[in-house]
Amino acid sequence: KDGSIWVDLEEEGLGRKLLLRSDGTSVYITQDLGTIDLRWQRFKMKKAIYVVAEEQRYHFQVLKSILKRLEKPYADSVFHLSYAMVELPEGKMKSREGKVIDADDFLDELSNLAYNHLKNSEKAESLPEDKKRKIAEEIALGAIKFYMLRVDPNKKIVFRKEEAMDFEGYSGPFIQYTNTRIRSLSSKDKLPLDRRIDIIQEMLENNENSISVLPEERKLIKHLIFYPKVVIESGEKYDPSILANATYTLAKDYSRYYASVPILKASNELLVSWRRCLSEAVGMAIRHACHLMNIPLPEVM
Repeated sequence: KDGSIWVDLEEEGLGRKLLLRSDGTSVYITQDLGTIDLRWQRFKMKKAIYVVAEEQRYHFQVLKSILKRLEKPYADSVFHLSYAMVELPEGKMKSREGKVIDADDFLDELSNLAYNHLKNSEKAESLPEDKKRKIAEEIALGAIKFYMLRVDPNKKIVFRKEEAMDFEGYSGPFIQYTNTRIRSLSSKDKLPLDRRIDIIQEMLENNENSISVLPEERKLIKHLIFYPKVVIESGEKYDPSILANATYTLAKDYSRYYASVPILKASNELLVSWRRCLSEAVGMAIRHACHLMNIPLPEVM
């Protein structure tokens, strides 16, 4: 009677939903209806994945039901990838009580922690100030993103900054640092990678030597063999934590290998070449995974 527009979704168990107020102004669901139509016109997407908190489950059920009522061709593309909330160690964030974190302030705080780490690093000592600041921000972004992605989407995230910034722990900076270690082998090696590959091929073809694969190396090879399956599973299940945790395990096992097995100082050229190539293969997997997770990889740490 007041001229407002509603949709009746009682049959779906979703009640009645306001679409336009009596004065013609919109509500959240109206805006999402308009936005997804624009996305369809521009992208013709097969899937529209909304990464939004679990509390909004009802909202996206309503959105999908309305689109079906309107017989939109993209109605079935709507997928709500629900995430549990992020909390502080002291409890749930509450804006009314001031228990919130501003994203920019939070990034700045972690960047400063990373910068203090770089100041004590011999490798970063000679870098110009702006370069240090850039790397510090990359480390902070890696810390935040990995900490969020490593948790199952359905589980609550309690963000502890000290844990996120632990360079030797279950963290993004640890993975970033493992990558810089692998990259450093390239600068230290007297031969390019292509030549290392040729040496392996030549020596094995001529039966000049053989490679005795260590248990640590077998473990790394298994990681690399299963890596494509990990990526596929993570995508099919809409669960980035599968990829995040596999990447961390690969980095952890490689770090142990790096610390216990001589690579560039192995006993002969065939072993040096084999271990250098294996290291590079691990590095390629880590870099690919970080690209998928949008985790930046600094040159130096």
